[in-house]
Amino acid sequence: MVTMLLALFAGCDDTTFKSHSVEVEGEGFEAVTEVFDTNCVVCHGGANPSAGLALDGDLCDSLVGIEAGSGTLVKAGDAEGSVLVSRITDADSPMPPAGLMAQGNIDIITDWIEAGAVCDPDSAPDPNPDADADADTDDTGAPDGTPSFATIWVDIMEPNHCSACHDDTDPAGGLNLVDQPTAYAALTDPGIDFVVSGNPDASYLIQKLRDDPGISGDPMPPPDGYDLISTEDLNTVIAWINGGAPE
Repeated sequence: MVTMLLALFAGCDDTTFKSHSVEVEGEGFEAVTEVFDTNCVVCHGGANPSAGLALDGDLCDSLVGIEAGSGTLVKAGDAEGSVLVSRITDADSPMPPAGLMAQGNIDIITDWIEAGAVCDPDSAPDPNPDADADADTDDTGAPDGTPSFATIWVDIMEPNHCSACHDDTDPAGGLNLVDQPTAYAALTDPGIDFVVSGNPDASYLIQKLRDDPGISGDPMPPPDGYDLISTEDLNTVIAWINGGAPE
């Protein structure tokens, strides 16, 4: 991995790389995909992508949560802490190698990461939720496509054995996740910032799940015998919170 970090985005010179000046308009994952398609895949694509980093396939699988040397390529919710952002903003060693991309392209990528690096456009937060009072919602009042807590519980929390430590006898951290109703009530308690509806970055649950720097104690799940949840599962929890954390 260290070798990958040192070589990251290397391998194309300014005679090979000709598309770095393509400026994209828009926002969200679709715009991010267009930035990579028009500025990066000429080197990071095909059968032999530069540094082994393919950006012409599933971007989440290639970037989000992927460790490279001393950092993470894309750290959801933390653009400044993402190796990708440090590389595309480094004027001394620019990526693309022929010169940094237009600032608008860089902003598209950093804004996407800060918003949680959500890869499914259908689960991305609405940047202007009050613009259309008639926007489609489900019977919980959440935007269509927002996962429910029942989904979070069945698909993520139970398989990761959260209640093994957070039981009703001696719950770790005082957080009782013994069953679905108890877990929902505990996580969405308005007096505690485990889940801040509509704000994943301020939610302690997300900070622990993605192992944010500066967070005290072990990440969740703990490293002793468990792995961090997958990027897909993390994005599902982020989408749930962005959608208002419906039950």
